[in-house]
Amino acid sequence: MKERIVILLALALLGIAAPTATAAIPSGNLLKNPGAEAGAGSSNGYAAGALPSWTTTSSFRSVRYGATGGFPSTAESTRIGGGTNFFCGGPRTALSSASQIVGVAGAAPEIDARRAQANLSALLGGHLTQPDSGTVGALFLGASGGQLGGLTLGPVTAADRGNATKFLPRAGKALVPAGTRSIRVVLTATRREGTYDDAYFDNVGLTLTKLAAPPPTKKLKAKDVIKFTSSRHCIRKRKLKLRLKQPTGVELQSATIFVKGKQKKVVQGAALLKKIKLKKLPKKGKYKVKVVVVTKDGQTLTRSRTYKACKKKKKRKHK
Repeated sequence: MKERIVILLALALLGIAAPTATAAIPSGNLLKNPGAEAGAGSSNGYAAGALPSWTTTSSFRSVRYGATGGFPSTAESTRIGGGTNFFCGGPRTALSSASQIVGVAGAAPEIDARRAQANLSALLGGHLTQPDSGTVGALFLGASGGQLGGLTLGPVTAADRGNATKFLPRAGKALVPAGTRSIRVVLTATRREGTYDDAYFDNVGLTLTKLAAPPPTKKLKAKDVIKFTSSRHCIRKRKLKLRLKQPTGVELQSATIFVKGKQKKVVQGAALLKKIKLKKLPKKGKYKVKVVVVTKDGQTLTRSRTYKACKKKKKRKHK
């Protein structure tokens, strides 16, 4: 403490301002090697094309513009500012991908105050009339790695491209969910025709923007979030499925399900966006199922519905 005071006094005497803390929101593209320029691209689409900073599956690779075999030309690269290489799905597989995880824990104060916006962009393309296509996703991950939300771009269809071998720009934005500590960007190439996956990507971008103020809280109705199966019919095999709908601009934090007043199940994270399956329900009679949902902006939503178990059919005695 004394040393810091001495340093600050010395700076003041010299007329030098003390250093200020850097902004928590990082600037610029957060992705490394966003255009597949690091490493040599394949000259024919089959030889391996290195992709430093990306974790790839199957035959996903980088390819040079103008590579033999009908790939995007150097003229197309000039038109879009594509550089030397681009990302490509590759041969011998129907599905391939490349992913990269970006840490954003330094922006935790803004993220948890709902004042950070993620901006995702990319160039997506394909080959002539072929329906192969790609998507770019940004998955928001919590400290334990669980998915808190996501944002997806694409696909771009052959019709979008006018059946030409070219790239089209796509962009999207989303509020970064509170609790996010890293963002996983995934390029997914899907082959729908032939033996080569001609889904192309280039100039992938991920940036964060600090919002002047958190988005206003959207008041929700329980019926718009909690979706029950119809109770007109009895429940067979003691099983029931529920569904939660997450409205735009609102994040769900947890859901607690009660059956006959007792806690049956607690759901959190990515499981909130999937069907919730309840098993071993009461064998007979009527019972109430209550769902309590808590949102990350502090709202609590409660909805109940009464169901009844199906009666067992009596076996007929044969004379």
